[in-house]
Amino acid sequence: MDRVLHGRAGVHPRTRDKVNQALAQLEAEYEDMAPKPFGTSSAAQNPQRFGFIIQAGQAFTESFLAAIEKQRNGDRHRLLQIEGLGAASDEAVVEAIKGWTGGLDGLAIVCKNIPPIIDELKRLRQAGKHVMALVSDLESSARSAYLGIDNRAAGNVAAYLMGRHLEERSGAQVAVVVGSFSYRCHEDREIGFRSIMRQQFEGIEVLEVIKGKDSDEATYDAVRKLLQVKPYIAGVYNVAGGNRGLAEALAELQRAHRPVYITHELNRVTEPLLRTQQIDYLIVQDLDEMVRRAAQFMREIPGDDRQSHELEGIPFRLLTPFNPG
Repeated sequence: MDRVLHGRAGVHPRTRDKVNQALAQLEAEYEDMAPKPFGTSSAAQNPQRFGFIIQAGQAFTESFLAAIEKQRNGDRHRLLQIEGLGAASDEAVVEAIKGWTGGLDGLAIVCKNIPPIIDELKRLRQAGKHVMALVSDLESSARSAYLGIDNRAAGNVAAYLMGRHLEERSGAQVAVVVGSFSYRCHEDREIGFRSIMRQQFEGIEVLEVIKGKDSDEATYDAVRKLLQVKPYIAGVYNVAGGNRGLAEALAELQRAHRPVYITHELNRVTEPLLRTQQIDYLIVQDLDEMVRRAAQFMREIPGDDRQSHELEGIPFRLLTPFNPG
């Protein structure tokens, strides 16, 4: 009880959930015994329950789950019970939606925009549950709202930085690393990047996309294969994860001037790479703010609202080795 009340580690999530449910029940019973203004019901005191499912690379998933835990510990009045779950494979996401969300009022999810997952989310919405797409947007019929950065604008910023670095190097070549085009955010970032490169930096060649699958090993292998045939690339824009593998592949070049390296998200992998100047620019979003706003939206949205809502986006920041967060 003490560990749960004070937000300390060492408690299994199921145990923490049971303790929070018991506390919520006790508070509800106390409210029932207390005098209430006319028109107030005890049902209004019952906490809502909703969950997060994160389908992403390991480092990003860990950061997101930490933000969820912080929000859960900060909800002192326990008006909201939230749980976070990392699910790497498409099959695991589908199974989580089917079996894990039955008792929830709503779901916030980071996932691929693919038919098996979209179909399950549509079923949830048809059952009157709220579905919120985070970080990467989904088909509009499968979600109540999208909350995240403007990913095309983020790609525009990456292209502008890359172009200004390389515009005087005739014939410079840059590569784009994508985890999977099934993530709308990866696709949007890559489109935004290419758009500005075509418009403003025609002398720079954007090479074929490297698919890194959000994995260090897969990204390392893919980049190594590219460097074997294109050893003099001048820049790399990574819209996805796998940054440890990417940094290792670039370090093996042993060139006097390493490629310009731009990527996304501040986490346990990218922060030390930024501080040691292996990454030049990091485009980041505030996951704590995202979780807080997602929880607020879930609290305030009407019970059986099946409309799609437009939300103000999360702003993004640009970090360098000289302002690493």
